[in-house]
Amino acid sequence: MKTSSIALIGLPCSGKSTLGQLLARQFSLPFVDTDSVIEQQTGKKISELFLEMGEPYFRELEAKLLGELMLATEAKVIATGGGLPIYKNNMGTLLQFSRVIYLDIAREPWLFRMKKQSQKKDRPLLSSSSTTSPEDFYDKIGKEREAIYLRAQIRLPILSEETEEESLMRIMDLLA
Repeated sequence: MKTSSIALIGLPCSGKSTLGQLLARQFSLPFVDTDSVIEQQTGKKISELFLEMGEPYFRELEAKLLGELMLATEAKVIATGGGLPIYKNNMGTLLQFSRVIYLDIAREPWLFRMKKQSQKKDRPLLSSSSTTSPEDFYDKIGKEREAIYLRAQIRLPILSEETEEESLMRIMDLLA
């Protein structure tokens, strides 16, 4: 595979950060988690930014960071926040400057991961939205975002019975 940036998109808990780190190691590329960078830059957790400054402010930070990442010439692996591709023309920017992989996780494995990780409080749209349950969140947000996510060059269905390493190998095959 020609070395270029790779961006992973998908719902929260779809495996973007985990698989992104594995991919970065595989290709000896830097790994960037957009949520982590924003937290480092602002000194606040994403949930605090949503609460204190609102979602539009956070989405502006994401778009600015994405622009900076895409203008840098160094190839990298990027794990985006789940909503990053949805706002502004962020998906267009990702597609222009990187190979985009949509980690398409089905409802049941996603619910299992959400319950296992118990991170509802760290997921601002899940904790503050009018959807009251993870099931409602998946149904509503997943449906809203799917058309944008499906613009990715590569779609990887996430299989619940598969290890992270097996998912990585499938990504490697798709990138070859």
